[in-house]
Amino acid sequence: MNYIIYQAYGNKENINECLYSLYSCEGKIGGAEIVIYTDSEGYLKKLAPKGLKITYKELNREKIDRWKGKYQFVHRL
Repeated sequence: MNYIIYQAYGNKENINECLYSLYSCEGKIGGAEIVIYTDSEGYLKKLAPKGLKITYKELNREKIDRWKGKYQFVHRL
């Protein structure tokens, strides 16, 4: 199984960039499954393309801070 992984959390601009990417790849990814780590699942579900198989993984502030680590390194997330 092939996967495409997204992080879409924080401000709406970041979430909308994810949506733009999803619409850009619609019909071009074969059988790949999309996994989105997000704190905006409801917003994404409402606006994401319906033809894609998407699994949502919840992100919340506590998890984001923990994954960033002691020095809050954003790229560690």
